[in-house]
Amino acid sequence: MFLKYRFLHLIIALIFLSAPISAQEQSVFDVDTFNKLASRAENAVYGGETSSEALEKLRVSLSEARSAALEAQSSRTSRAKIITEQINALGPTPDDPSTEAKDVAELRLSLSKQLAVARAPLIVAQEAFRRADGLISEIDKTIRERSASALLQLGVSPLNPTIWAPAFSSLKNYIRQIRTEFDTSLDSSSSKVIISGLFLLFPATKWVANKMSVAGGNQQKISKKIIQITSSFLVFLLPLFGLALIFKSLEMLDIFEYRGNALMQSLMCMSIAIFGFNWLAHNLFRGVGPAQELSGVENNKQIGAYSLTVLMGVTLGLFWLVNDLKQVADFTDSTLAFLEFPLIIIGGYGLITFARQVQSYRARLTAENNITPISDRLTTILFALTMTAGIIGPLSAAFGYSNIGSKLVFATILTLAVLAGLYIVFMLVAYLFSEINFDDKNDKVQTASSKGGLFRVFLAFILACLAIPLLALIWGARVVDIQDVWLSLRDGVVLGDTRISISDFLTFVIIFSIGYTLTRLLQSALRLSVLPNTKIETGAQNALVTGVGYVGLFFAALFAITSTGLDLSSLAIVAGALSVGIGFGLQAIVSNFLSGIILLVERPIKVGDWIQVGAYSGYVSKIAVRATTIDTFDQANVIIPNADFISGTVTNMTHLSKRGRVKV
Repeated sequence: MFLKYRFLHLIIALIFLSAPISAQEQSVFDVDTFNKLASRAENAVYGGETSSEALEKLRVSLSEARSAALEAQSSRTSRAKIITEQINALGPTPDDPSTEAKDVAELRLSLSKQLAVARAPLIVAQEAFRRADGLISEIDKTIRERSASALLQLGVSPLNPTIWAPAFSSLKNYIRQIRTEFDTSLDSSSSKVIISGLFLLFPATKWVANKMSVAGGNQQKISKKIIQITSSFLVFLLPLFGLALIFKSLEMLDIFEYRGNALMQSLMCMSIAIFGFNWLAHNLFRGVGPAQELSGVENNKQIGAYSLTVLMGVTLGLFWLVNDLKQVADFTDSTLAFLEFPLIIIGGYGLITFARQVQSYRARLTAENNITPISDRLTTILFALTMTAGIIGPLSAAFGYSNIGSKLVFATILTLAVLAGLYIVFMLVAYLFSEINFDDKNDKVQTASSKGGLFRVFLAFILACLAIPLLALIWGARVVDIQDVWLSLRDGVVLGDTRISISDFLTFVIIFSIGYTLTRLLQSALRLSVLPNTKIETGAQNALVTGVGYVGLFFAALFAITSTGLDLSSLAIVAGALSVGIGFGLQAIVSNFLSGIILLVERPIKVGDWIQVGAYSGYVSKIAVRATTIDTFDQANVIIPNADFISGTVTNMTHLSKRGRVKV
């Protein structure tokens, strides 16, 4: 089963902090325990008879040991570095050791012994890290090869009539086994729970859906927004909770045995798909909220789009149900292929219909001249992905490659569902915090401001980070792969003698942001409060404020870099190489930058001067680090590189005096 990570499992899989936490708790690195684990892993990997589940468990243990070895390296490295600095402070060893002072020689010998003792566990930890990392790579390679082999396995075609009778027989046998486990006795308490579940499943959900439509009127107060957004999520949560109550009551009655309990768990996972797609359909094609703009479906076609979305959810849920019951019902591969094939056909039909809808939506945008490069590229990718999966998936299943067909069809459906769901969440949250201006008298909406662009960008970034691991898991990545990415971000990458982690990066961003903010506040205070009360002329004030900005940003970057523990001396070689490249490839930019510094310090021109440079004449409006802007008398803005002011001839009409003569 290639979609073994159901949608619920995809959400739970994001809680991958448990592995880093367990690695952090293992503060002491036990070499003997690691050697035993590594030997057992080597026998399992190179023996070739270990199951993939056992290899996954070994991989988790090796990942924890690798993190512990890395922590041991960090602690031992700092100790060895301190001793090395002490030895370097003694100076180089003389050619004739007898000429060195006795105290210095004894101290050098003692420090050398301490360095050898400190480096011994460091070398052991480094070797353990490399060994664990190599074994993890071998386990990943083995599991991926097995997964690829299973994916490309050729089975029996579901169109072969010889498998139909055994498939029907297996299905009837499973249903008969479920009926034999069923006991019709119900007590009063369980009946109440079932009635409550049915109430949440049908009347309550319908009432919430109607409330969602009523709340989306013209009035958009914050209370209306909260009611509408809450109703939107309750459309998904209420029926799911009601079904959980019904299953809980059946579990309390103890009327099922092993097969029946497995069926209830599978039905619960199936309901997640059905109610989730129903929530998508409500927000896209039934609700009146802002997420409806995602669909691009005309009003007369929204009922069909709503039904198609629910149908795809039911199809995905049935596919999960069949795969979950594979082991319990003792379905053979041919029976499983026979049961999956109609679902693959229906899913492929839904994808092809969606692709045609995307194509018509793109054609409408093109006809209205409203299409943008981003929307053009996104619609093209969506059309190609859905149309390809909708055609190749059922064809592959028909020829016997049921694993490939189900992977293409249902992974694509899940991808569309995740993207649409995250987009709806984005629209609802942005809708909640959007600015609405009301008329005080009539309490009616006048304008809906589209401000808050920075908040929208941040929210989109967070949701994109959430979507990446979800999509990776859908298309075949394992939970341990996501954990490895997190461990790499947490442990960092080696840059010279320094390891930069995500915490160091966040520290850099925070400190630089604080420095940048303080610099801007200081510039504003100087420009608005301090300098206007002095006798410094306007041009000098602008030059001083600009210089303070450059110095502040320089020190903010310097403090942010040093706070991460990065040794700046290790960047000397890189800086030297960059200086050569700058000298050859960026001569004009560097020349303009240095010329801008000279203009700010020497001040041959200043803001407000009337100057003439070549064929242009006007007032200086801005002196930047690369170019200077002048406003001509034709109300045009001319941007002139700063190097032209230093190397060329500039006529300043108002440099020392406002008096002058104009020839007409």
